[in-house]
Amino acid sequence: MNKARLVFFTIITFALFSSFILAATKPIQKQHTDVQARYFYSAETVYRLIEIDGLKLKVTTFKDADKKCQNWIEQRPCWTEKDLVTKETKLTKKDLTALTNLINQSEFLLLEKTYGGAPQGQRFYPETIRVKLGEVQHEVTYQSFPEAKPRPEAFIKVAKWLETIARRKTNR
Repeated sequence: MNKARLVFFTIITFALFSSFILAATKPIQKQHTDVQARYFYSAETVYRLIEIDGLKLKVTTFKDADKKCQNWIEQRPCWTEKDLVTKETKLTKKDLTALTNLINQSEFLLLEKTYGGAPQGQRFYPETIRVKLGEVQHEVTYQSFPEAKPRPEAFIKVAKWLETIARRKTNR
């Protein structure tokens, strides 16, 4: 009878311990679905949108294959919605871990909301990065114009990472 109790107790202990271990690993897996990032830049002859939502990567661009923007001088986009091309693919957990580490190590979340220093009434092109890690969301806009102050280092690093992963995964 004691042997039966010992076996039963061992099985129950093992089952509870296994359940605890599995439950403890779930947040790590969930963290990958709680990562979002968005890079956007648009001008008269350029359109670039990179979106990460969990393991999904979506890149939307304008490629001037017909050269209709080659000599464009108007202060409005030469492209239309019909000219935009979107490509979607999957990221790996390793990709999202690298992005999360970069955001944290570069202190992107501590950046101010706006950089560039455009005075009131100054025409500029906004370049925006928005990230969301779990419940923490932060958006930074860089105002691009001829006399703009430099982009902050953390902004440059995150933008470069997003551009690199977009090109590597989608050839865009």
